[in-house]
This record gives sequence, structure tokens and C-alpha cells, in this order.
Amino acid sequence: MYNVMNSRTFWTRVESQIGAIAITHADAANACGVNNETYFGWMYSGNIPPFSCTDKLACFLGVSLDYLIYGINNDKTAGLLKKATEILENIQCFA
Repeated sequence: MYNVMNSRTFWTRVESQIGAIAITHADAANACGVNNETYFGWMYSGNIPPFSCTDKLACFLGVSLDYLIYGINNDKTAGLLKKATEILENIQCFA
């Protein structure tokens, strides 16, 4: 059974990933395509961002959307995302 999504656990997982990959919330806001005021407004008011941002945020943090929303570690999805990221980084190096 899935855990019920709530904003506190969502933002706890975001914080954990931000710390793990040594980026800032401003970097995450930029990845979502929103300004800091909007991003921090969601965070401090306890709101989960719209799907369009949540999806971008998960990708930027290198985790699945399932993980951010439900706390489910889907190793297959995470592995595919990591591999795709590595491929894109290699392509950018050659550009």
C-alpha cells in the first residue's frame, strides 16, 4: 500500500536529495522554471508544486516522481534515469 502523499514528507524528501547532491533550493527553483519566491512560497506554506514542476524537480534531483510523492524507491526507474543523465552529460561534453 502506498503512503498518503503529504507536503511535509514531500519537502523532507526534497531537502534530503538537495543535501545529498550538494545543490541549493535556488538551483531547484531554477530547474522547475520558477522564481525563488514561488518555490519558497510552496515550501513554506506546505504546498506541493504543480505536476509540471514536481516532475522537473524529481528529474533534476535524480529521483523518481514516485519517490518524491510517495516515498517509493523504484530502483529500476532511478537506474534508468541515472543512465540517461550520464548519456546526456557525455553528449554535452562532445558538443
